[in-house]
Parts: sequence; C-alpha cells; structure tokens
Amino acid sequence: MSSISDQPDVTQRLTVELSDGATVSVRRWGPERERRIVLSHGNGLAADGLWVFGRELLTDFEVVAFDLRNHGQSAPADQPEMPWPRYIADIPEIFDAIIDGFGARETHGAFHSMSSACTLIAQTQNPRPWASLTLFEPPIAPASSPDLVAKFDVMQQGLAERTMARRREFPGPEDLARSFGRAPTFNGIPPDAILQLARATLRPADAGWQLACAAEIEASNFVTAVDLARHWADFSRVDVPVQLILGDEAVHDMPLLARFGRSMEQSFGFSVITCPGTNHFMQLQQPAFCARQVAAFAKRNSKAPPGADATNNNKGTNNETTRGSAIGV
Repeated sequence: MSSISDQPDVTQRLTVELSDGATVSVRRWGPERERRIVLSHGNGLAADGLWVFGRELLTDFEVVAFDLRNHGQSAPADQPEMPWPRYIADIPEIFDAIIDGFGARETHGAFHSMSSACTLIAQTQNPRPWASLTLFEPPIAPASSPDLVAKFDVMQQGLAERTMARRREFPGPEDLARSFGRAPTFNGIPPDAILQLARATLRPADAGWQLACAAEIEASNFVTAVDLARHWADFSRVDVPVQLILGDEAVHDMPLLARFGRSMEQSFGFSVITCPGTNHFMQLQQPAFCARQVAAFAKRNSKAPPGADATNNNKGTNNETTRGSAIGV
C-alpha cells in the first residue's frame, strides 16, 4: 500500500458552532475564486476522502468542504434518536457560516449520498440561495413506490448490521484501506484514493487510530434513513437547478440508489447523468468525469461574468486559524 502523499490543500479553516452547540469543521481547499463549490460526504465518511474529486474543480472554482456532525474532523456530539432532522437543519446553518466566514460568493453544491439528501430536503424547509445543486445518489426512497421503500429499508438494515460488525480501531490508515479494498463497493477506486478515504475516515486515538464516526452513529443513520421517504412530495418545491449523478446500474452494487434518481427525474424533472462503469463511489472511481459534470452544470447556471475566475487565479490565503460562528436558524 502506497503512502498518503497528496493531502487536501487547506488554505483556510472554519469551525462552525451550530444552534444546538455541536460544531462542524469547514475547510477551503486552494485559492479564492469568484464562484464557489461546496462539497460534503456520505454516511460514516469524511470530506477529505473526496480530495481526488475536489482538486479537479480548483482551476475554475473556490472549493469549500465540510464534515457533517460526528464525522471526519468535526467534534463528537450527542446523537438524537432520530438523527436526520438535525443533520438536515445543519445544512442552512453551515451555508450561512460559510458566507459569513469565507465571504459572499455565487455558491454551488456538489454533495454525495447522505449530505446530498440532507441538502435537498433542507432546501424544501429552510432554503438558501444555491446557484445549483449537483447531488450524487441521494438515498431517498420514492414514497410513491412502497415496494422500493421496503427494499430500501431491508438494504439499510443490512448496512447497519455490517457497520456494527466492523472493527473500530486500527494500527494505521493502511489497515482500514486494505479492508476497504476487499469490499465490492470500492471496486475501481485507485489504491491512493482508497488510502486517502481511509485516512479521512479515521482520527488518531490513544493507541493507533479509530473511526471518526462511531459505528453506532453510522448504523443509526442507516436504520433511520427510510424515514426520508416522507419528504418525497416536497421536492416539487425545490426552486434551484438540480442535477443528479448516478452510478451505472449494470455494475452497481446498490442499484436501488440509481433507481431512486431515475424516479426523481420522472417526478420532479431533475437533470440526470449516469457515470459509466461506476457504483455509489463514482467521485472516486471517475473523479475527472464527475468534476466535469459539476463544473459544466455550475457554469450553465452561473450569473458570474465569463472569465471571472480566470482573472482571480492568484487570489488566496494560507490562513490556518480557526474561527467560530454561531448561527441560529
């Protein structure tokens, strides 16, 4: 296993205090730009694991990454019995804190799985002025198809059981990377990207490393995700451009997720692109392809003057200070 030689280029950090007292970690990767893309991750993972994808966007966009509560570099916090409403409520607060901490920009989203579901639902409850949203397989079953909801619940229960059976501590990221490499879900991801994902998913412990997101929290997020179906009809109220990027059902290990995306296309008119030869981790399997789709969609929905980003390629800081922002929504 190769060493982790390419870490995210963090130029500014922000610690956001949420309205219930929990905190989340937000980082700007690379220099400032006139247009911003905000990205985040899926259940149990971390934003730094998407660096191989995010760095593809740095030429034309300011990239801001954040970890959901209880994930990655965000501090541990209490987990509600029904956690999804709190995750959803966090998204507008994080958006406001990014504007407050990093400055006002035309802001686009590029969210994977759990964070994509939270952002889409938040936009129906407490909308923010996203210029566009690219969502990678939001795990939301269509309430209009009870059979798919039931199949999704079974799938999520199985994921929760496997999560609870996982190791919690590791001598080093390489050990978790080897475990990832044996799972079909991670087929087609280059070894360096798997290692980066493993490193982002862990935090240093007294002896070695431990999962940053506790297995109990990850499992809780899986078993309660079926409740997201109740928001399905609300998506007709989403008033920003939405693009879905889906894995390839022909090779997908969880083809239900791609089917959910097709249902969203049919029900709400969201744009859909399939990433050929990939599954749920298409951003790591085909990072350049995925970044091109995000960039093209953002530019189609941009109000910034043409060439604005090219004229600001030298802007940026190396401010590593941490600042807090209390946002009550």
